[in-house]
Amino acid sequence: MASNDSEAELPVPEHYKLPLDEKYYSLDEAESAFFKRQTGIQDDKELKKHLLAVQAAAYSVYPYPCIRYFAFAR
Repeated sequence: MASNDSEAELPVPEHYKLPLDEKYYSLDEAESAFFKRQTGIQDDKELKKHLLAVQAAAYSVYPYPCIRYFAFAR
């Protein structure tokens, strides 16, 4: 089957590939409560560890700024 050029992955611009930084992790009470309900993780430190791992996994595939800045958590 021939590949469809419109489905080909585009290269990620180099300026997107910035290192992750925990300083961008900041959940308000409602966001924290939401993720605690969804994950079942009640400990704040464990929740942060989990969300940082999710962020790192997603960023390794798609290093988009919205992942780096935790926009997915808002």
